[in-house]
Amino acid sequence: MDCLARSLTRKEIRKLAYDFRKIFGLENTLYFPVLPIIEYLLYELDENYLFEVKKKDEMEKKLGETFPEDHTIVLREDIYDGVKKDIGRDRITACHEILHYLYHRKENIVFTKLEGKKVNNNCLPEWQADVFASELLIPYHLTKDMNITQVMKKCKVSYKTARLQLRNYKKN
Repeated sequence: MDCLARSLTRKEIRKLAYDFRKIFGLENTLYFPVLPIIEYLLYELDENYLFEVKKKDEMEKKLGETFPEDHTIVLREDIYDGVKKDIGRDRITACHEILHYLYHRKENIVFTKLEGKKVNNNCLPEWQADVFASELLIPYHLTKDMNITQVMKKCKVSYKTARLQLRNYKKN
């Protein structure tokens, strides 16, 4: 069984990330404060929102998981600790879960069996969440003229994420 989402282009995801930042007055701020958003401020959007941290052995190989219909985001304890320390990979993981929470509700998801067809990335929930996380942490309008080192330092992301995002700017 495969899971597909309603199609979103990189440009549409970039706008979602910008609009999400704008809700919290962060549209012109380089550093995105992941912890206050996932720990407290998502409650402003959804009074039923629940954030949990679970032990590594409870989550096994999962870094995070989201249950949109239950209004819940869960991070593995070591990932949560990494977000507190501004570790880029862990910040990306937390922001990745935010898109699953916001967008991947039942009205935007379909379960299907695909027969040997290559699916456009725009319909893949994991691709969408990865792009959203990068766009949220590295806002295009503030970083398009920066180099990799500047993006890494100012946005608190990994070299790999900064390089990939700047490369995508050239493509789009």
